[in-house]
Amino acid sequence: MADILNGYTLLKDWTFCANGDFTTCEKSGTTYFLKRLPTPKYPIRESDYEPRTYIRLVEMCMKFEKRKIVLTNDLIEAAEECPAIVNPYKFFRASATYYILSRYVQDKQIAVEEVHLLKYDVKLSLIKSFADGLVALQKKKIVHGDLKPGNVFVCQNEDGEVFLNILDFDDSYYSEHPPTCEGTVGSMEYYSPELGDYICSEDPDRGYIVTCVSDIFAAGLMIHEYLTGEKVTNKNGKYPFQAKKDSDLKLSGSVPANMRDLLKNMLKIDRSERIDAMEFQRYVEDIINGVEHTPIPSGKPRLVKNPDGTFQYISSDRHSSSKVSRKMALEIASDKGIPLEGDDAGTDATGKGPIEEGTVVLSRTDHTITIKTKGGITTIPISVYEQMKKEGRL
Repeated sequence: MADILNGYTLLKDWTFCANGDFTTCEKSGTTYFLKRLPTPKYPIRESDYEPRTYIRLVEMCMKFEKRKIVLTNDLIEAAEECPAIVNPYKFFRASATYYILSRYVQDKQIAVEEVHLLKYDVKLSLIKSFADGLVALQKKKIVHGDLKPGNVFVCQNEDGEVFLNILDFDDSYYSEHPPTCEGTVGSMEYYSPELGDYICSEDPDRGYIVTCVSDIFAAGLMIHEYLTGEKVTNKNGKYPFQAKKDSDLKLSGSVPANMRDLLKNMLKIDRSERIDAMEFQRYVEDIINGVEHTPIPSGKPRLVKNPDGTFQYISSDRHSSSKVSRKMALEIASDKGIPLEGDDAGTDATGKGPIEEGTVVLSRTDHTITIKTKGGITTIPISVYEQMKKEGRL
């Protein structure tokens, strides 16, 4: 008789992996992927422990549960924005052990060594999905922490459609708040320089250096493989994360010209110079649309429109972001002299009046102006507009 765990029927024996065991299970006709976490273990019988030890272990498990539940809920919301994210459905404890339940990916997988053989437009679509997924995670300030081919599946369904899935968030964490150095999981081939620095430092106070752009470095290494079938090499013969400067990393000569600049910006050794997920997404969209990419100047925050009409305010160092209303975004834009990216909703800067098509200046308020250019419709502070006119950019 098959084992049943928390109402789920186990379909296979457990398979061991470095950060836990896994199997597949079934409930009500649906198959799931189930991960069994090795630690922590909940102290079931109080009599087995000294009083202080028991209290300490219970408190530790309660904190762990709270973090996991909050993270799971944030991942569910991120997956609603980007279907490439295979989020955990449920986090639960059975007896002393913790488990994570996720969607089971049953589609045929294409090995990373074979992805470069796909048509270029298919590879671009995969890279766009990768960017969309990292944007959704960045908005929640989530670091996947272990991006590698084993956790990013390139799949093909029965209709021949090729798509990308980002999965295994068991060891993910929030930006600037990784686990302890020894408890932070990753694969050395795909470490970012700062992730390697943190883990090797054995200094828990350095966790602040590990942010969402750590995933960008790992993604850059994987995308190089998608495009060429080859790995990025460190001319010193070490792992990429151990490179001391950008020029130590060698890209394949077969990287398409329009992707080389993108990869170089994803693989910056200095995390403060590396592009974030939203800039990665803009880069790929420009490549797909065949337009020249205009980088966002460093040192300034950004306001990027969300699908729900709100805006994502991204800090100047690109390492944190928060959701703000359109009204708040307009105030920030006016105060800091930055544009509202993607603000093409067809209204004036107040969000109420109609935009008059066929003119350059569509509407204005006391502080902002809505203009139509070749790139679309955008709302910017009047000071920015005047500077653009002065520089002959309009």
